[in-house]
Amino acid sequence: MKPIQKIDHAFSRLVTILEAAGSADAVSAQRCICALRLEIARATGDEGRIRAAVESLAELDAEASLEGLDGQPEAIELARRLADDEYFISRLAHLPYFTYELCGEAVVLGESARKAIELALGCELEEFQHEEFKAEVGLRVPRPQLAAVQDRMARVMSGSVELLPGASIVEIGHVDVNHVVEGYDGPRASAVWTWIEDNASFSHRDNGEASGVWEFVLNLALDFNDVPAELVRVIAQARERDLAYLVFHQDT
Repeated sequence: MKPIQKIDHAFSRLVTILEAAGSADAVSAQRCICALRLEIARATGDEGRIRAAVESLAELDAEASLEGLDGQPEAIELARRLADDEYFISRLAHLPYFTYELCGEAVVLGESARKAIELALGCELEEFQHEEFKAEVGLRVPRPQLAAVQDRMARVMSGSVELLPGASIVEIGHVDVNHVVEGYDGPRASAVWTWIEDNASFSHRDNGEASGVWEFVLNLALDFNDVPAELVRVIAQARERDLAYLVFHQDT
């Protein structure tokens, strides 16, 4: 038995144990499992398993889409990386999904995430075939626009471009409600979320999943009444940092 086959067999046993113990239910665990399955499938050259692993990652990342707010840090960072390195995001020619590396893991780039990156860049991305790796297709900024895009991204990262009215990227804060509300069990069961929704100046929600995209923006120039105890310190600290907006989300 080849080493990669031994690894594959051991990994399958590990996944079985995790599933039996209920430890594989979290989205983060599922994403790690799918990413490892993808790498093992690539190492063995099993195209059927490659396709299945990529499709599974796409389904998971559809629930954690970057679609929505212009200026979301993940989309801005991916846009910056792509402007610097055209080989950053790619796909196998026979597969429909692009992937990139994040903290050593393969992450599927969904269509909504691609749109968010294009919005941050200010132009549409183009697909090209790698010169050395004919089986791969990459995404890149159109060559004629590259210099202008790189200049824009430099200004975005320096905080000199407005991403929301009157606010640059350094003046927009982000709050994961999972870390604020004890025993968090989704937005519809949270009184804190109800208050946020009632006072938000912008919303992006209901993508078909309660655990999916759920974002609201508070304009800190406004006065708020009956602020929930969980948010009093959060809002006060944001104002102390001279932030203009707070984006509340649930890590998706």
